[in-house]
Amino acid sequence: NNILGVGVLRALREMGLEVPTDMSVVCFDDVPVASLMYPFLTVVAQSPYTMGKLATQFLLERISGRGPAERQDVVLKPNFIIRESCRPPRNCGKIHILSGMEDK
Repeated sequence: NNILGVGVLRALREMGLEVPTDMSVVCFDDVPVASLMYPFLTVVAQSPYTMGKLATQFLLERISGRGPAERQDVVLKPNFIIRESCRPPRNCGKIHILSGMEDK
């Protein structure tokens, strides 16, 4: 998550490494601190609102007897938000991002 990402940025800096020159950092989550750090953290983000809304909907359906008794697996499409903490590796030639996620 972004809190761990902040620690990673600090540890890399203490090791004399520069982000993203020497190493890219990508985190999961998108809390406000991600866009306040330097470099701004690149993230894979999920909507907490959407997750909460679906969880509430499934819970209410289950309580009312309309929902399935078994666990439901739901896959939400994340957003890949490219900021300053990542870039292609040096000397790698041409690369393609094949994640299927949208850049924002």
